This record gives sequence, structure tokens and C-alpha cells, in this order.
Amino acid sequence: MRSKLLIGAGVVLTGLAVHAAKDPVVMTVNGVDVPRSEFEYLYHKNSQQQIEAQPLDEYVEMFKIYKLKVADALAAGIDTTAKFKREMMQYRNELAAPYMTDSAYVDQLAREMYDHMKTEVEARHIMLRKSSKREANAAAKSRIDSIHAVLMNGGSFAELAAQFSQDGMSKDNGGNMGYMIAGVLPYSFEKVMFETPEGEISPAFETNVGYHIIQGGKRRPFSGRLSASHILIMCNARMPQEVQDAAKAKADSLAAVVKADPSRFADVARQYSDDKGSAAQGGQLPPFTVGQMIPAFSDAAYALRDGEVSDPVKSDFGWHIIYRHENKGLEPYEAMRSQIISRITSPQDGHRDMIIDHQNTVWGKKFKLKMNKAAVDELTAYVRENGITEEFFKTYEAPEKSAMTIMTIGKRKCDMAGLLKVMRGYDKAPEPDQMKLLNQALTNYTNRELRQAEYDALAEERADYRNLLNEYRDGSLLYEISLQNVWDKASQDTEGLKAYFEAHRDDFKWTEPRVKGLLVKATNDSISKLVHARLPQLGNDTVISTIRKEFGKDVQIDRVLVKKGDNKLVDYLVFSPADSEPPLSANYPIYFIHNPVMLEQPQEVDDVRGLVTGAYQDQLEHDWVEQLKRKYPVTVNEKELKKIK
Repeated sequence: MRSKLLIGAGVVLTGLAVHAAKDPVVMTVNGVDVPRSEFEYLYHKNSQQQIEAQPLDEYVEMFKIYKLKVADALAAGIDTTAKFKREMMQYRNELAAPYMTDSAYVDQLAREMYDHMKTEVEARHIMLRKSSKREANAAAKSRIDSIHAVLMNGGSFAELAAQFSQDGMSKDNGGNMGYMIAGVLPYSFEKVMFETPEGEISPAFETNVGYHIIQGGKRRPFSGRLSASHILIMCNARMPQEVQDAAKAKADSLAAVVKADPSRFADVARQYSDDKGSAAQGGQLPPFTVGQMIPAFSDAAYALRDGEVSDPVKSDFGWHIIYRHENKGLEPYEAMRSQIISRITSPQDGHRDMIIDHQNTVWGKKFKLKMNKAAVDELTAYVRENGITEEFFKTYEAPEKSAMTIMTIGKRKCDMAGLLKVMRGYDKAPEPDQMKLLNQALTNYTNRELRQAEYDALAEERADYRNLLNEYRDGSLLYEISLQNVWDKASQDTEGLKAYFEAHRDDFKWTEPRVKGLLVKATNDSISKLVHARLPQLGNDTVISTIRKEFGKDVQIDRVLVKKGDNKLVDYLVFSPADSEPPLSANYPIYFIHNPVMLEQPQEVDDVRGLVTGAYQDQLEHDWVEQLKRKYPVTVNEKELKKIK
């Protein structure tokens, strides 16, 4: 069986120390110890998969053979190939993922977001957008600081928002974005929004889209999550007045129709709404909360009762006719927990950086992270004076510099060579940003090494993780070495297969004769005659592919080797009396066998290839195992094995 998780045992992972006093050795195969905990795990797992529990002594023998094959795979260097390393790293990452995050901390953040969802905050802000150019961002940062200074000296927030804010949706409303709840805006913005008391001014702060100042607004309880539909008649203030008037008249007319009979709302939306996305759904919108819709729409929708249709509502997009279906309150935390956690752990959410920083802080303490201040100071001074150039890499890739310790994590020293690999992976930074690049490289290098330290520690600290990882590793090694020595060899060794068949013909005798030939089915007599004429012109290796290519769907052709009762058409053509009724074949009513031969016994290996291949595999397996027993020493600790229940 070509499964990677087979009866499963695993050699101890590189670098994993198993203390004999705590975990005694039950077996040693080619110098590699098997601890009792590993053997017990696999023995009990194997027993659970059996209808009847396998006796321990039988399993020990099977286990020995398994370990011998793994030893052979290691000797062949399979574990050093790029393919094997890549697969192992991928599996390790997937297996370790649940252990690599502080679930209690993530739950704490999720509960914080849920608590914020209970409250809606009136958000007012001034925003200056970021640019792709460093100089423009520096100017925007300076300008937002100046605006903040004016605000702190009594300046009007609404006036400054109208004058300077680059948020087109709120600047003309004094910076007022309407009421918001958690989970709608970037976390870095929401955090300041919730922490700024009503009427007070926040410090200037940065998000991924720009620079902001928030004025704390009013607070109210969560208004609920609405399900609603709408009909949009598009118009805006830039259109001619007669166009705007026509849009308003059309909206009034449609509103009168659907208010009189709300059951017609979906049909009217499909026919007339300018919001083509929702029109196809009868005007139905995804459920929303305050802050997810523009204030004019949101305020009108929340003012309705369930089942009520609004008068036309004006927004910057045009006129809306809103049909409110249902208002759902906030679901219990447990019902929303997975959704919230999925959000806060996504790479796009600001919580993700907090989670990573927290985890690295925890690991830093756990492994006693210590930076080599002298080395870091030297690097900082060099980069500040000379920048990061090829000369920098040439200097620090020299043996005496590349071996310089940057930090220690536990007992492991992380050197300059590792940091340089991180830096080589970066795009070349503009000159003014090179100190930032160095600091980022140091942070990324530290985080990477801390994560690796935790991966290594997991295998030592958690038996469940270690056992699964070892099992997969050794199962993969067994699969690859068996592929080489048995499975592929049996199917690809043509001469060996023929020789085995000739030496064991008696093992493959038939009890009934077989008919061998080409079974041909045609759509009509004319096609059948053409095929009859073509077949003698073709070689045995190409006959089937050629006929299929030349005649297409008009012909079906297959090799057959069947006994009586296996195929109705062959039974009629060969085995049945001459006066028997022919089988019906609607699509291919004409059929015949080309060059039929009656065989009492197999002529060649192809006549019984499947059986011969299976038997040849068994022979190869047997010979291989006998060779392994002679090649690799095995010692068994019988005393320790007897303690296993």
C-alpha cells in the first residue's frame, strides 16, 4: 500500500534529545534508538485499526522490518533531497500551526472586538492620504502635525476637516463619518476611535492609507445588523438640473408603486434599479451594520420598521428606495467567535501584527533572547555612514565577519551570515531608507529564528506533535524507498518480469480457456468493412491508436482476453451456438473479433501481467527484506518491551 502514514514508526528528529532515563530505548536499528514512547504510540494506533488486536511479538517483527526500510532510505540520502525537505517543511508548518499561536491572547483580542461591537461610535476624522513617494509622505506627516497643533489651540475641527481632509465622503460634513462599530475599519483606526473620549482630539496617527486625527464622538448601543433591499435611480449634483428632476420624479413614481404593494419590490428592482449588482438579486443587499453604508442610506434604513418601504432617500449616488426586511441584534460571542478570529488573524488586519509581536515577545522570554549589542552597534554605525551597498555585503560576508554572533536564542548562536541572507532577499532600498531596512532585517531575522526555536522545542515538548511528525517523516521515507526497490522496479523491469513469468508459469495457469484478440464495434456495415480492410496493414503496437484516430466515434476497438461469461459480445461471437440471438448494441450494431486466438494457458507475460507484477513485487520485497536484515544491525530491549501493555 502506497500510503505515507503506514504502520508507522519514526526515527528521532535531528537535534531532538530524548533522555533515556525518562524514555527508555526499546530498539536500536543501525545505530538509531527508538524510544518507548514512540513505539507505544504506534503500537496502540496500529491496534486500534485492527479488528482484532495484533499480538505484541508479531508487531515487533513488523516494526523491525519497517525500521530497516527507513534505515535504508536514510542511507540512500532520500531525506536530503530538495523534494523531501520541501514536503516535510510544508507538513511541519501545517501540523505546528495550532501550537504556534497563543490562543488565549487571540481570544482576548476577539473578545475585545466583540465588546466594541456592542457600541457604536460617531466617528469624525481628518485624513491626509499616503503617497508612493517618501517625500510626499513626509510632507503629509508634517501637515497633519500642523493641523493637530491648530486643533489643540482651539481650532474648529469641522472647519479644518472641510479645508484639509482628503476623505471625500466626510470632509463636506465636518469630517463626520457617521456611526461606526468594530470590524468595519482598519484596527489601527478603530482603536483610536474607541479610545478617544467624546469631544476630545486624538494624537495624529498613521494607518496603511494615510495620516489621521480623530475627534471623539457620541456613543450609543449597537443598532443591529440589517437585511434590506433597495432600488437606485442614479444622479448627482454635476448632472443638468432637468436630469436630476427627472431622476427624482422617476424615484417618486417607483416608490409609490412599491409602497402600495411591497411584494412587487423585487420585480421593480430587477427592471429599473441602476445598481445592477443588487438588481439581479431583486435589490437584495448583503446584511450590513452602521458604518458599512453611507450615512444617508444607513440612517434611513435604520429609521424604518421591518417590512416597511421608504420614500426616496437622497445620497451622493442618487435616489434610493429602501425596503427593510429584518434587524438582527448582536449574536452571542460563541456564535461569532470563529468569524471574528478569522478576521483578526488575516494578514490584512492590524491585529495580525499584534499577535505576531506578542508571540515573539513570549518566545523571546522563553528562549532567553539576547542581542549582541556590540555587533548591532557596529552594523548600525557602518550603515549610517556607508549605506547598504555591495561593499557592505563584501565586508560582512568575509569569514571573520560572517561568523560574528548577532544574537543568542537558548543555546543557539545566530550569526551574521543568517542576517545577510535575509538582507539579500530584499529589494535595494533608496539611500534615505537604509537604516529602516537594516532594522527591519534585524527584526525579521530575530522573528524567524525565534519561530524556528519554537518549532524545534515543539518536537521535544509535545509528544502528540512529535509522534505525528515522525510518523509522517518515516512514512514518506518508506514510500520513496519502496517505490525505488519494489513498486517501480516491478512495473519497469521488463526483462525481470518476463524471466519471473517463465520461471513460474505453473503459478499462473488457467482453469478455463481464454479468447484473445481485438474486439471491434462499428456504427454500420460500411465502416466495419473499412476497418476490416485497414487492420492487416497495421502493426500490433499501433493498431488501436491508429484505428481510433482514423475512425473516431464511428468505431470502438479494444484488446480482449476473456473466458466464457466475461463478455456478452465475445460469448456470442466465439462461445455461443450458431443459431443463438445476437446481443443488441444500439450505437454499435456491427461487431467482430479480429484475429481471435483460443488459449488454453497464458502465452506471454502480458496475458497475466497484473498477477505476475503482484507476485514479482512480493519476490522483490522478500529479497529486499532479507538483504536489509544482513545489512543493518538491530538490537531489541526485550525487558522494556515486556512492560508495554
